[in-house]
Order: sequence, then structure tokens, then C-alpha cells
Amino acid sequence: MACAGPEVTRAVATTDRGTEVELALSEVVRIHGVRYAVADLPGGQGPGSIRAEVEGTVVDTRPQPAPAMQSDRSSAGWSSDRV
Repeated sequence: MACAGPEVTRAVATTDRGTEVELALSEVVRIHGVRYAVADLPGGQGPGSIRAEVEGTVVDTRPQPAPAMQSDRSSAGWSSDRV
């Protein structure tokens, strides 16, 4: 999941294995003034980077580190300190 400026027309995640996955973009959420983007990554692949495009021009690219596994074995799933 990602948050993007209202001008972004395309968001693409690249996995740690180089697979590109286009994220589905929401309409602009007026109260926040942003769009949200989401996609599932292929099985067995983790996040690598994400890029934002406006009308075909790349306007931002950022690394996307994998979330840290929770150290408490009693809780299932993943934990991340990213907001």
C-alpha cells in the first residue's frame, strides 16, 4: 500500500526479484488530498522499490524495505515501523 499526491497517474512496485507490479490507484481522497495505491506482490517475492509517474514521466522512486518479522512468536504475521 502506498500514498501518493493527487497528480500521480501511475504507481509501480518492483519486487526484490525485479518483477514490476502496477498498483491500483484510488480517486483523490478529498479530506487528505492524496490517492492511495495497493497491489498484491507475487508469492515468494518481497518489496524492492516503488515509483510514481505523472502522465508517463517518473516523478519519484523510493526503496521499499521489507517489514521486520515480529520477534514475539506468540503473535502471527508481520510488523513494520513504517507509517
